[in-house]
Amino acid sequence: MSGNAGDFPLTHPVLVTPLATSNQPSPPAARSFDVDTSFEALRRDAQRHRTIPSQRESINLTDIAGEGTLNTEGLWRRGATSWHHGAGQLYVDRKDSDEWRFYKSVGIDCWTENQLSLLPDTKQQLASVWNWTSLVACGSYVYFMESNDPVPANFSQVRFTQDYVTWQQPTGLSGHVSFLATDGANVYAAGGGGVFYTAAGTGTWTYIISTGVQNIWYVADRLIVVGPNATLYDLTSINAVNNTSPQALSPTGFFDQHINPYWFWSAAAGGNSELYIGGYLTVPTPTDGYTLNYPVITAPSAVYKYTISNTNSTQQALQSVPSINLAPGTIALPLENGEICTGLFAYLNYIFVGTSLGVRCCRTVSANDPSGDAGDLIAGQLIPNLLQPLQQGGVFSENEFQGVCNFTSFNRYVWFTYQNVIPNVAYGLVRMDMGTFTSELTPAYAFDLVFNTNNYASAGGEVVKSMCWCPITNGPAVALSQGGVWTQDPEHYVASGTLTSGRITYGIPDQKLAAQANYNTRPNDGAAPYEAGAGTVTMYLSADGAAYAAMSPLAPNVQANPPVLLSPLTQGEEFDVEVTLTAANNRTQRPFLSRWTVKALPQVVSGVEITLVVRSFRYNEINGAMVIPNEPYDDYAFFENLRLAQTPCYYQEGSAAGESVQYEAVVVVEAIDWLPFRQRDDVEGGFEGDIVVSFKSIVG
Repeated sequence: MSGNAGDFPLTHPVLVTPLATSNQPSPPAARSFDVDTSFEALRRDAQRHRTIPSQRESINLTDIAGEGTLNTEGLWRRGATSWHHGAGQLYVDRKDSDEWRFYKSVGIDCWTENQLSLLPDTKQQLASVWNWTSLVACGSYVYFMESNDPVPANFSQVRFTQDYVTWQQPTGLSGHVSFLATDGANVYAAGGGGVFYTAAGTGTWTYIISTGVQNIWYVADRLIVVGPNATLYDLTSINAVNNTSPQALSPTGFFDQHINPYWFWSAAAGGNSELYIGGYLTVPTPTDGYTLNYPVITAPSAVYKYTISNTNSTQQALQSVPSINLAPGTIALPLENGEICTGLFAYLNYIFVGTSLGVRCCRTVSANDPSGDAGDLIAGQLIPNLLQPLQQGGVFSENEFQGVCNFTSFNRYVWFTYQNVIPNVAYGLVRMDMGTFTSELTPAYAFDLVFNTNNYASAGGEVVKSMCWCPITNGPAVALSQGGVWTQDPEHYVASGTLTSGRITYGIPDQKLAAQANYNTRPNDGAAPYEAGAGTVTMYLSADGAAYAAMSPLAPNVQANPPVLLSPLTQGEEFDVEVTLTAANNRTQRPFLSRWTVKALPQVVSGVEITLVVRSFRYNEINGAMVIPNEPYDDYAFFENLRLAQTPCYYQEGSAAGESVQYEAVVVVEAIDWLPFRQRDDVEGGFEGDIVVSFKSIVG
């Protein structure tokens, strides 16, 4: 029997109310129905609610066993077994995620495949007196220059060492110098007082250029200096060995001048056939030829290229040779507004551009490449990837030296300076792996050595001013503006390091319940005691951006009944895992993590299958009384139209008059099974009987 909505729940226990949708704004009117609970063919199923399984059966389509082979009706697994593709990935398990990348780290060595451990600690080798510093390695020596603010009234000093125990200071340096450069055999000191040079390991400076200069580099076998008013000079041909008195900068070495006198040449690097020099526009105030002005962050910045003539052979500095012919400069890479060039570095076939925002790895355009003129630079993405949502990044200012100014390299790695590894706390280095690229012109990277002398927030700000590859410790060495010379500590690891996984979603947007977690460590294969595996690992969990909490107890990697669960159980839509490694035995031993795993129960609730047998007879009797006749074919058409349009409906079950609704759900009609009971004997003809309607509730 059926009736209109006004009859419910007086006589009919079920009400179906179609809902409006965008393609059916005027759905059919609600109807109420009587239920045949004694229908013999479906005696026990006449009225039934059956929940729908929330997880489908797992089917493995390959012959390779793994996590995909396990039954998904249990706990779902997420974890990591290697981290050698570096940092910068916000989500762990989205479609385009790299299983070997993570979000961020500090103090962590991630570069050995299938292994995570601690980096060496850092050590101050020499304290500085003044705050303007520079550092170069020449042969087996490390040279350190320091001076006060770069004005000519103040003097400078340069010291060198072979062991960080004994420091020597060559004589003959006068005036003010601000920069060091080396050709591998000689060291050059330059600044407002001119240019000096000394042979590596000797005790005397020779004064070769009397004009004050703003910068000096030795790149592509050429000694390049920046003169007054944005001029560039090539000093490679100066016969300094035979000079009895210093020379002024002369047209002999001049090869370019920027059209804007307030342009500052900030960095240089040598390519295969081009010399690259970058710069930016400074604040337009009067300059005395050597005072560094700070850049306007929105002003133009670019890298220029100077083609090296093929007729000129490679020349050694300080030899008597003809002037080097460099073609006029043209722009090889214009930088976007808000980004200024602060450093350049050549390694292998790449040119790295350090900027106020990070680093760009560039390739050079060949003669037959249609993407640009020969020698132009094609730039990759910024590193660290500041476009990644919420990615940890540095806070750069309009001061040139707050950008990435310095690089060094060894083997397949390139390091660059970074001023905000731990925001407002520590500064240090980022390492790039040139053997692994995460996308075009984007090598894998991760934060590396950290230098923290507690001067970060001091007056003037602490910054990494210079860097070189140290032949003494066989690692990077840096000169800090207020902290002196720092290197890696060859005998100790950092006390602890932390790696953050990135967001884990288990591939669905629903809530999850983190139930178990575990990890595995192993001894290292290296030599003891410095490489012996020791120390501790701690795992932490954050749900939906909340504070990290230690996961305790960690489930052992064995079956247990009852299972060992996390305490407390953590619920959320997205999880972040943080692992902290701690050194042991006075920081001479470190742990080696080979994997971590977090198992969660997806809190996905599926709907309910409702089977309803509707009595659809021409005349129906309830409680011995004949009720208003109905039309069975109208009932059938009502349900069929709902099924074809998949119209959502309110399904309600009630009881006697005056009582509340006992059950309700939002459903769609999934199937109809009309079972005629008899042929009608009225003039309309046709059949009447029971209509078995299968509903499916909408949940989640």
